[in-house]
Amino acid sequence: MSHYLFPSRGDMPNSRPNVVMFRRIIFTSLAFTFLTVLCFITLTVNGTLNIWFSRSGSTSESLFSLSSFDSDIHFENLRLRRSTSKLDVRIAYFIQVSTSNLHLFPRLLCNLYDTEHVYAVHFDCPCNQSAVDSIVKAIELGNFPNIHIIPHETLTYSGISLVLNTLSAMTVLLKYPAGTSNQKEWDFFINLSGSDYPLLTPCDQAKVLGEALSMIHNSTINFLQMFEHHDSDYRRSLLYLDPALTMNSLVSENCKEREALKPVQVHPFQHNFNFTLYKAEAWMILSRETVKYLTCESFPRWMLASFVNTVSSPEHYFVTVLKSSSIWKNTIYPFAFRYVRWIHPKLPRVSTQHPFELDLHEDLFWDDIYESGCWFARKFSQQDSLLQSRIDSEIAGLNSTLLKDLFQSVTLEKSFSIELLSKKKQFLEDRSLRKYFCSSPTSLSYHLNRSLETMRALITRHFSVII
Repeated sequence: MSHYLFPSRGDMPNSRPNVVMFRRIIFTSLAFTFLTVLCFITLTVNGTLNIWFSRSGSTSESLFSLSSFDSDIHFENLRLRRSTSKLDVRIAYFIQVSTSNLHLFPRLLCNLYDTEHVYAVHFDCPCNQSAVDSIVKAIELGNFPNIHIIPHETLTYSGISLVLNTLSAMTVLLKYPAGTSNQKEWDFFINLSGSDYPLLTPCDQAKVLGEALSMIHNSTINFLQMFEHHDSDYRRSLLYLDPALTMNSLVSENCKEREALKPVQVHPFQHNFNFTLYKAEAWMILSRETVKYLTCESFPRWMLASFVNTVSSPEHYFVTVLKSSSIWKNTIYPFAFRYVRWIHPKLPRVSTQHPFELDLHEDLFWDDIYESGCWFARKFSQQDSLLQSRIDSEIAGLNSTLLKDLFQSVTLEKSFSIELLSKKKQFLEDRSLRKYFCSSPTSLSYHLNRSLETMRALITRHFSVII
């Protein structure tokens, strides 16, 4: 065989055809192997790109908006996985209530309340004190051991005081278990404003998080709405003063004094920062391990000092801390399950600081909300708006016939009051009735399934990136 493949010099003239044939065989084999590998890579990349670059039906400025997930992606075993998952996920909710949305808080709390989870509420100092006192007193008299009121703090929109307030709530919530009777440590932290409104019940939100945990077998996962940003130099070029850090929280009644940060001078170290500035929405879903890290470790505290005089600190601090850590940067999933609209082709852009008020344009936003699979929508401005009622009845299923029968003893005028919250607590503590709050009717499960599909696509895409 060696003589056939490697002829001696004397045999070369007579063996030339054999050498040529050998070379042809080698070339053909290599070409076939190359084409096979190329086809495999093409199919793999196309499958990944279907998730990465699917059609977008939203004009949001977010880099990773919900519409970036292909609506044609279906997972046939999704329902089976959801129905067989036994993970008991508990959630810690933090609600920041301001004077502009105090009137929305009773309905928000009523729809979001569940005896299996835990809640922290902060009322901004300028809120009407008599209204706050009546709410707090009703909560205390109603015996809600899983609702905790955070002491008043003065806050400045886009200032470091908002970050400090969130960290305070995290610290408080870490001290308490989730639930009223069957208590256990909570697994995830979700922060909200009083202008948010739930599209899924807490039970359904826990189902989606349980699905995520069963997929990746890791409890350290975080969801932040990431953004592209091109103004990091501007946001770090000046020193800003947060008025809330210098005001007496008990006498701060002039809201205009603390509406915005005060630039005082050029930042002397604007070109010497040794970390990249990242941007995300201030509203997040964080794992318990992440909350412990943010409140107890030294690196987040050092980073906190770097953001004291930075504008829009809530949009930068948390995501920058996590992205700057080699351990935590791969735990971020770039979508926070919030429906927020900053741009709409049929509406003029009136503000770069606040999103559209959805309940003022129900017809324009309803289809997107229904298809979104999000857990919360913001922002709302009207008390007991038609959009809220439509969400309850057509998406969350809170106004189903059965639940209306359960609440028949509560008058319509008190349908979203502390009285209803107490009634809901009684039903949730009764295991035979609890299932009606935690199992949406079949006709109303579409939004939950969309949320599950979105979560699965999000995790699949995440792993395709880090691998």
